Amino acid sequence: MKFIERIWDYKIQPREHISIRERAIRWLAGFLIVMFLLTILSRAANAMTIPRVETDNAAKKTIEHTVEQEGKIEADGEQAVTAVSGLKINAVHAANGMAVEEGTPLLELDVNDIGEKLKELETELTKYELSISDAKYNQSLQDSERSTNISRAQEDYNSAAAENNAKIDEAKRQMDEAYNNWQNAGDIIDPEAENAQDEASLKSVYEEKQALYNDALTARDQALKEASRAIEDAKKSSSKDSTADSTALDKEAVADKIAKYKELKEKNGIITAAGKGTVTFIDASVVTGGITPETSLMLISDTGNGLKFKATLDEDQQKYVAVGDKVTIKTADNEKITDVTVESMAPNAENAENQDVVVSLGNTDKVQIYDTATLKAVVSSKAYSTCIPKAALRKGANGESDYVFVLTEKKSVLGTQLVVEKLTVTVQEQNDSFAALLDGEVTVEQKLIVDSDKEIQAGDRVRLAESDG
Repeated sequence: MKFIERIWDYKIQPREHISIRERAIRWLAGFLIVMFLLTILSRAANAMTIPRVETDNAAKKTIEHTVEQEGKIEADGEQAVTAVSGLKINAVHAANGMAVEEGTPLLELDVNDIGEKLKELETELTKYELSISDAKYNQSLQDSERSTNISRAQEDYNSAAAENNAKIDEAKRQMDEAYNNWQNAGDIIDPEAENAQDEASLKSVYEEKQALYNDALTARDQALKEASRAIEDAKKSSSKDSTADSTALDKEAVADKIAKYKELKEKNGIITAAGKGTVTFIDASVVTGGITPETSLMLISDTGNGLKFKATLDEDQQKYVAVGDKVTIKTADNEKITDVTVESMAPNAENAENQDVVVSLGNTDKVQIYDTATLKAVVSSKAYSTCIPKAALRKGANGESDYVFVLTEKKSVLGTQLVVEKLTVTVQEQNDSFAALLDGEVTVEQKLIVDSDKEIQAGDRVRLAESDG
C-alpha cells in the first residue's frame, strides 16, 4: 500500500523533463491499479454468478419411522343399563359424565305402574297356560284318532290279503283240475257217451280256468296295494299344529318379564349402577315423566377394567404400526405412559382405508376418560450401508428415476474447478430425514450437494459455501 501511496503522490514533471525511466514507472503504476480493480471486480462477479453449495456424505444408518397421532382416552369396556320398556320414570339421578360406584341410584320407576303392569302380565300368563293346555288336549285327540286309523287300515289289509288268497287258492285248484283233465283226455273221454267232450274242449276249459287264476292274482295285488296305501295315509300325521310351541315361547317371555317386574318392585323401582364407571350416554327419552324405551337407558364406561387409547391412522401410518407393537402415549400434560401395547387395529367405520388403533392402558392415574393424548411409535429398519440426507435426494420429473448431485473436480486452463455431476439412484427406504440407496450407487467419499443458493444443473461450475472468506 505504501508503494501505491507513493505512486499516488508522485508529481509529474513538465513533459520536457520526463525521462524514459519515469515514464515506465508511470505506466507500471497505472497497470497495477487497473489489475487491482479488475481483481476486485472479478471476485465480485464470481460471487454473484457461481452458485455456492453445501455438501454432506453418505453413511451407514438405520431408517427410523416415527408415527405420531392424536386420539382420545376411553374406558376399556362399557355397560348398558336396561329396564323393561313402557314403564313411567319418576326421577332421573344420572347425568352425562357423572362418576358412579356399584349401587349408585341412576333413576326411579313408578312403583304403582310396575304393580299394574305386573297384574296384567300375570293374567296374560294364565291365558297362555290355558291355551297350551287346550292345544295339548287337541293334539292328544288327533294322536288317538291317527292310531285308530292306522289299526283299522292294518286290519283291512289283513282281511283283503286273506280273502284274495282264498280266491287264488280256489282258482288254482280249478285250473290244475282242468289241466289234468286235458292232459288225460284219452283216458277219460268215452266216444259213445251222450255228452262226451273232445280234447279241444278240455283244453279250452283249462285256458279259461288259467285266465281266472291270473285274474285272481291281479285282483289280490291291486287290493293289497290299495290297502297298503291306506295304511301309509293313516300313518301320516295331520298338518303340524305349532300352537302349543308358539304359545310356550310367549309364555316364557311373559314369565321373564314378570320376574323382572317383581325384582323392580322389590327394589321400589330404583335402578342402580352394576359397577364403577362413568356415565357416557343417556337416551333422550330418559327424563322425569318419560317412559322407558326398548333400547338401553344409558351407557356406563367400565373404568374398573382400566382405560384405553383410541386413534385413527391413515394409510401411510398403518405401515409402521401393528398389533402387539410397544408404543408410548403422551398426555396433554407431557407425561408419558410407556411400554404399552397395541391391542387391536380395525377398519374405520367412516373410511375403510383408515384404521382405528386401540392401545390398552390398564389402570393409570396419568389420564382420565375423554382426555386427549398422542400415540408415538418408532420403528427402525435394518442397517443400510448407504444412507444419504433426504435434502440430497432429488425427484425425477415425468417418471424419471430419482437422482443426486455430487461434486467432481475438473481441470481447465483456469485451474481445478468444482463441477456438478448427476447420479441416478434407487431408494430402498426413506423417512423425513434420510434415504437408503442401493449399495454402490454412491460412495461415502463423494460429496453430495444438499443445498445451494442458486438453481443448479449437471455440468454447472460451483463453489463450496464453507470456502468463502
